[in-house]
Amino acid sequence: MPLPKPETVSPLSSQFVLLMAIACGLCAGSAYFNQPLIYSIEKSLKLSTSQAGLTVVLAQIGYVLGLMLLVPLGDFLNKRKLVVSLMVFAALSQILLSLSTTLSTLYFFTLCATFGAISAQVLIPFASTISPPESSAATVGKLMSGLVMGIILSRTFAGFVSTYWSWESVYLSSGMITLLFAVVMWQKLLNTQPQTGLTISGIYRSLFVLARNNPH
Repeated sequence: MPLPKPETVSPLSSQFVLLMAIACGLCAGSAYFNQPLIYSIEKSLKLSTSQAGLTVVLAQIGYVLGLMLLVPLGDFLNKRKLVVSLMVFAALSQILLSLSTTLSTLYFFTLCATFGAISAQVLIPFASTISPPESSAATVGKLMSGLVMGIILSRTFAGFVSTYWSWESVYLSSGMITLLFAVVMWQKLLNTQPQTGLTISGIYRSLFVLARNNPH
């Protein structure tokens, strides 16, 4: 169904906004889990410190690639399907990451997990468009707060779980929770239609135009 006109948009419930804020924090925070887990990963997989530490770099590379390649497609694709697909992809990657026993699978699924973690960056502008104009800014603010809190608390969560269980439990539990939230988002997000008249090449070209005209 098409995106409702501003005057017909119903206010989002506070419970739904809270769920979206938690989803944003969960997805964005997962890109920072491995920072306090380097020693645990190093010891578990018998890696060197530099090998284990590279996962932190790969996590940020995966996140940046997702921002560059997928977020711009938010207007070209069905936003609900894009958000949920990214959440499911990230969740499955985290679960597989928890099963890693070799350096190659550790690196690969770290990249995949953080590549899909950018779903929060699609969900936030989507939430703005499905909110009434008078509450749109407040909704974005709440989701951004959830995202920031997720990044801050992710290290605490990872450190706590790895201390009492294992580093694998961090990614396994996060992946399962993310899958649960993906189901909730699928049920509650509006099924809007993508904008017409857009092309993938045109979208990516516009990024370079913006970068050239607005370098700051």
